[in-house]
Amino acid sequence: MSFAEAVRSALEVSNPHESQAQVQETVAKRLAELSPRSEVRRTGYFNHSWAPDLVLRSRGAPEERRVFFRFDVRDPSFEDDLHYLADGGPLFLDLKAANSSVTERRSDHRIDVAEALSGKARGDVLVTELPAVDRFESGVHEDQDVRTATQQVIVGGHGLVDPPAADQIVSYWRSAASAAVEAEGVALRTALDKVESYLSRVSAMDLETSLRSRWVAAGEPAETFPGREDWRLDDRPPWEIAELVLALVDQDSSVESERWQEIARAISASALGHELRAADSREGGKVDELVRAGLDLWTAQYAYVPPLDSDSFERFHWSFGRYALAINLIRRKAFFTEISSKWNTVPKTPVLPEARARQDLLTDSAVLGVGLVTTEENLSMQLRPSATETLGRRLEKYIGGEEGPGWRTSRIRRLELRVPGTETDAHVDYERSVVRTDNPIPLRTFVLLVAKFVAGLDEDEMAELEGSLGLN
Repeated sequence: MSFAEAVRSALEVSNPHESQAQVQETVAKRLAELSPRSEVRRTGYFNHSWAPDLVLRSRGAPEERRVFFRFDVRDPSFEDDLHYLADGGPLFLDLKAANSSVTERRSDHRIDVAEALSGKARGDVLVTELPAVDRFESGVHEDQDVRTATQQVIVGGHGLVDPPAADQIVSYWRSAASAAVEAEGVALRTALDKVESYLSRVSAMDLETSLRSRWVAAGEPAETFPGREDWRLDDRPPWEIAELVLALVDQDSSVESERWQEIARAISASALGHELRAADSREGGKVDELVRAGLDLWTAQYAYVPPLDSDSFERFHWSFGRYALAINLIRRKAFFTEISSKWNTVPKTPVLPEARARQDLLTDSAVLGVGLVTTEENLSMQLRPSATETLGRRLEKYIGGEEGPGWRTSRIRRLELRVPGTETDAHVDYERSVVRTDNPIPLRTFVLLVAKFVAGLDEDEMAELEGSLGLN
């Protein structure tokens, strides 16, 4: 069923309120399919003079785009809509093709929409119609990649996008995508000019970002991409840098260490991992190279360190594609971030570490406090600054020593630590496998802390880890 037929079917529903709701749902669904990075919601108004039917928000965009339904944008009354509603660059969708009751006026009483949109105050307005959306959908059906272009038209398009314009956008997008893969700069720029004539500056830049990633994947430097503006890595948003990282990791050729260092300076580990959380997982290889370049620059404040199902042979490799940047610590995987709410809903671990098995750790001078669970009680102990013994030694005395029944059954719920080389404390919640520090600390330091106190690596494993972090 075409878009026009689907809207016509909704308009023919006998109950007015149900009909209006179905029209809005039908349009919202189609716009969401063509603009997958956006959220489309109904407002409760229908074909209102000043209130939009739908509101569309694109990922990361500070402003919403209003969507107004109209039944004939070539009727002279549409001039009033443009006069009063053009501010903010709304999208007007003409439903005329689905409404057989509309009687067209004589040609001398019709307006030229393209000409009406040519004024400076109306330069951000997009007017389109049901058959044009059908053309976009046909293009997407033949090639899913066309959504990259339709996304930007929906969120940031302007001018009149009728069926011929929709066909042109689809065709030139395909040419641009092919030229990017082949690293053909002149052909790429020519095709982009055609597509970007319908886009705002921001949407044109976003469209070029997706093609720049393909250009890089073809082995070309990002800076040589024939974009409409000079491109500098250090002024790009996190999502764009994340797309560049994906392209570099996936390309066949090697990546110079200077490039990884430039990326590490331009984005934090937390922001990069957050942007890449929905990507397919990548582990080791170039991901390790990237993180090594960032270890002297990156910090973290929160870690999630869940146990693995079994000991891993892929030890000490870095990865992304789930939660955040992560490192494999043999028995656990550690994810790092600076987003305080990221681990609020993680599941509790079924088994807490045995205190007796971690006795050496508890006698470490960095340990300031502990929470234990025994068969008899929940026990907490915190060292005072004047303490002359380690916390582990005091615990042995308090609950019966190594052979005492309390010590044999006790398990660790939490740990308070002084982060080595800092004045910052770390708080380990073993029940949730979460570690929090009072302030952001160097990522390398955080890795070593969770490896020792959460993953429980032995001396040989810690030495191997230190080597992978560039400390040997």
